[in-house]
Parts: sequence; C-alpha cells; structure tokens
Amino acid sequence: MATRGAATAAAAAALLLLLLPALASAQVIRVRQPFRTLMSAPEYAKQRDLLILALQHLQQMDADDPESFYQIGSIHGMPAAPYAGVENVTSPYEPNSTRWLGYCDHAGVIFPTWHRPYVLQLELSIRRAAMRIAEQFEFQFGLNVYKEAAETLSWPYWDWAANEPHPAELTDLTILVRVPPRMKWQRIANPFYSYTFQKETSSGASYTESQEIPFWSPAGSPTYRYPYVDNSTNTGYMSNQTGQIDTYNNMYNLTHDWVMNLFNINSWTCFADRGSQLSTPFCPLQSLESVHNWVHLYIGGCELRGESVYVCVRVCACVRVCVHVMAA
Repeated sequence: MATRGAATAAAAAALLLLLLPALASAQVIRVRQPFRTLMSAPEYAKQRDLLILALQHLQQMDADDPESFYQIGSIHGMPAAPYAGVENVTSPYEPNSTRWLGYCDHAGVIFPTWHRPYVLQLELSIRRAAMRIAEQFEFQFGLNVYKEAAETLSWPYWDWAANEPHPAELTDLTILVRVPPRMKWQRIANPFYSYTFQKETSSGASYTESQEIPFWSPAGSPTYRYPYVDNSTNTGYMSNQTGQIDTYNNMYNLTHDWVMNLFNINSWTCFADRGSQLSTPFCPLQSLESVHNWVHLYIGGCELRGESVYVCVRVCACVRVCVHVMAA
C-alpha cells in the first residue's frame, strides 16, 4: 500500500500538468472579486455569464476527466474517487479506516498551504472552460467582447467582513444567464446551488472514530443543503430553503469575530490547524481550519427530521463536494 506522501506526490504531479499553462498567461492582471460584486456589478456582467456557464460545463463533463467538477472534488475526498488513478492512500489520522479520505491534509500545519493550490486548480479549470465558451459568442463590431472577460476571470470569494443579505444566486434553484451565440437570456439549473453526480459514488463516511457509516450516491442524485428526509421525492431527501437562507443572512454574526481573531495569532502552528489547537495549551479556540470547518457546516447545513444522525452525516458528506471552494 502506498504511503500518503507518495500518493499525494503522484497526484500533485498529475495536477502540475494542468497548472503549467497558467504560467504562460502570468502577465495578465486578475483581481478576485467578492461573490456579490461579481454577480451584481454591471462591469462584471460578462464575467458573471462566463463563471456560471463554465461551472455548469465542469459539472457536466465526463466524471473521469481530470478537469471535471467530479474529479476536482475527489482531490479533497468527496466524491470518493482517486484523482488521476492514484490509489491506496493511508491516512495518518485514521489508519484503521477503510473509507477514502482524499489527499487533503487536515489537522496538520500545511492545511492552509494545501488548500490554496487546490482552489487555484478549480479557478484555472473554470477559466479554461470560460475561454472555450467565450469563443462561441458572436462578434460585436468586429470584437469578441467575451474573450477579455474570460482571460481575466477569477474565482470569487466570500467577503467575511460585509454584513449584507446573502446573494440570491447562492440559494435560487435556477439562474438567468446570457448564452452563446447571441447573448440571449436563458434560465438554467443553478450550478452554485447543487451538483448532480454523473455516476454512482460510494465510500464510507465516519461519524465517530469507532463507527463507519455507509455513504452512497447513485448516478443522477443531486447534492443537498440543510437536508431532511422526504420520502415523496425519488431520492428520499430535500433541501430546506428557509434553513439555509436564514443561516446565510447571519453569516457575518456567525463568523466575523472568529476571522478577526485569526489576525491576532502570532504562531503559525496555532493559526493553521485544529490539531494544534487541540494539542497545544496556549492556542486560541479557533484556528483557520476550525473556521473553515464551521463554514462548511453553515453552507451545507445538517438537519434531522424523522431519521437518525447517521443519515444526516451521509447526506452532508455529499454537500461538501459543492461547497468546499466557497469555504476554503
């Protein structure tokens, strides 16, 4: 069985082949915008179109394509599929676990630095897809007005310091976007809201260190937020719209102080991860990883209605595929 370090190195080598083309466009100045700004400011209207269409494209790509949403999600461990065929990774945190854990380094000091290139990989794949989509728009006055927007497109971020209502683009089931070739408005399924698995995905999702809980998503099943049991649906679950909207509108109050406190930590060990927080007496209550974990839960949610906590854990595991990049 390969060591975690060797497997991670092999997966990193596969990723490097995708990241290298970005060096050729290093002279282009790109500024990441808050999600709300990118969705609403008129000057970013074309980037908004491209971001939505590119994310939709990645989610619809063949699940075995290394640039697909499915494969990029698998790097972190959900869905449970080895990236680029790199298998047999053992976990230093759960050495006796049979579940697939991905390559992410949790509870370790490289947690922050690991996640930066991970998010960059999604951003680069989004931009490459946007470039291809931009070429499909008709020229206006001899110019492809979407090409420049694609070249400067970057993944948006959550502005933790803004005390504002949530953008509807995060919670609406459908979304309006201008599509090629003639920039006509079209309503599509919202790729920010949910992701549909292209193929059956199975693994284990542990609720405690001593108990393994089955995790299974059949092909065609969507991800959920604040899921609850609803046997009237073909999957047996539904997302609670009210629960997620209430939480998103309260994100400032839930996380602002935690993020602010991170800037007062003068120890990288304490700042970086929850493992140090638990093992080092002088570390504060919240590390960057801890805040990241809470944002996962706030975005994905976890509700119990008529069934055990284990179902809740299983469904929330699916949610992590969609929300990780917004939470990292």
